[in-house]
Amino acid sequence: MAKWSGIYLHDSLKLLKKAEKWLENEVESTELTEKILCENDDDFIHFGRRECAEGLLEQIKKWRKEMYNEK
Repeated sequence: MAKWSGIYLHDSLKLLKKAEKWLENEVESTELTEKILCENDDDFIHFGRRECAEGLLEQIKKWRKEMYNEK
């Protein structure tokens, strides 16, 4: 198995999949889908977490395309 910086590539991919699954769950479990629906500071925090998770998932998708020529 190929090594990358002392870490097995397979393990790195498993870790990335776990992170993606967690981010997807974060997006799915947050009910606030629009900033306008936020009524208090806690709502804005939850909305921001969702927005951050969505952005990171999109960035990971972009990196995958660049690295592995995935669609």
